[in-house]
Amino acid sequence: MRYDHPVYFCRDGASEYNEETGDYSVAEPTKTKRLASIIQTGEDRAQIVYGGIREGSLTLHLQRHYPDPFDYIEIDGRKYRVDHRSKLRVKDCYVVSEVV
Repeated sequence: MRYDHPVYFCRDGASEYNEETGDYSVAEPTKTKRLASIIQTGEDRAQIVYGGIREGSLTLHLQRHYPDPFDYIEIDGRKYRVDHRSKLRVKDCYVVSEVV
């Protein structure tokens, strides 16, 4: 496995109320870059996670656990949500699907 694809774990920015304008301003999301091995989710794994075959789902493997909380994962400028996470002894495995 080659861990050569940049993956960003994103946390949404906090919203603050601006008393002068009366609007909420949302801060930029914080992104943490990790390198991962990305493959298409296999048919057998998709059957277990989704109960059927779903297009656009990916499987990510990280060499180390990602300990911080996050809201979504960004890959090549696209948002993905985590559908399943397997926390192995040292590695992390995520099954993700694209958010439309």
